[in-house]
Amino acid sequence: MRNNITSIIHLDGPDKTGKTTLVKKIIERTNGNFLVYDRSYLSQVVYAKLKNRDVDVQQFINKAAEAQERGEIFIFLNPTKLMSIQQRFELHQAKDLKFSEYKHHLTTFREQASVFKNNGCLYFELDTTIFTPDECVNEILRIANEDYIQSCKFCALHKLSCNIYEQYTGNGKLIPEVKSEVEFMFVGMNPSQKRIQNNIYPFEVLVDKESQKNKVFKDALNELDITQKSYITNAVKCSTENNKIDDNDLKACLHILKSEINQFKPKVIVAMSQQVYDFLVPRVNKKIQLVKIYHPAYQYAYNRMTEDEYKEHVKNVLAPYIIK
Repeated sequence: MRNNITSIIHLDGPDKTGKTTLVKKIIERTNGNFLVYDRSYLSQVVYAKLKNRDVDVQQFINKAAEAQERGEIFIFLNPTKLMSIQQRFELHQAKDLKFSEYKHHLTTFREQASVFKNNGCLYFELDTTIFTPDECVNEILRIANEDYIQSCKFCALHKLSCNIYEQYTGNGKLIPEVKSEVEFMFVGMNPSQKRIQNNIYPFEVLVDKESQKNKVFKDALNELDITQKSYITNAVKCSTENNKIDDNDLKACLHILKSEINQFKPKVIVAMSQQVYDFLVPRVNKKIQLVKIYHPAYQYAYNRMTEDEYKEHVKNVLAPYIIK
């Protein structure tokens, strides 16, 4: 089993798609926790084809499939706005490849990426001509998070039907939304067994009545102006049969939470229950501030506070740690 969200990312794609920039930014954002390859098996096949060399494509597909079994991630940088690519050619004064040859290179990459996919090798696609480099890094880290968390089978909880991923149904583990800069990491207990259709993120607010219960909590973050600097996750990524967790569940899922902390390096970790707080106290680096707030259910399920009182509670706890 992997002990990091992912250790290796492969970036493939034609020239001027931003591979070098993305490699640098991913390493900077994750403090070197990722090994990022600029060109991999797909590129080796493509350039052999472009130079009319004999190549055993299946051999490279098999290698990529084996790497994926080890948890490695493959990203195909597939640009759609060729005007942006042409501008990059002019800016960099490229001499190794003419823009007039570029369409043939791109077409070959797309053809071979389809061959890899049709043979069971999963290549995620990312268009670097419509997103900024930071947005591209966010998406790559999101893919790495989702792949690792959804595929985790470290304990028996993954066998519950609600924890088995099904697109659009809400089933599966909830994947935290990746942010470019994280100051606050909120750690809830675990997802409710009651799944919400199209619910992707922990504590997400959708139009349905059930998720609207989290609105007061999210409103407090908005009023503090920290939403875009907040990473929201759960200590246990799976639901349980009775919606309760014990220390064994927390310990089984700790490897994921540690990876999240190492990757996003929050300044403040906010435990959203006494149980989570007590579990984290001996396990969180003393350089990171650890605080606690009531879970939103304290307000909407147990009626211990009004909505306004809950928002003030969240604000009072977090305000001292907000840097203006």
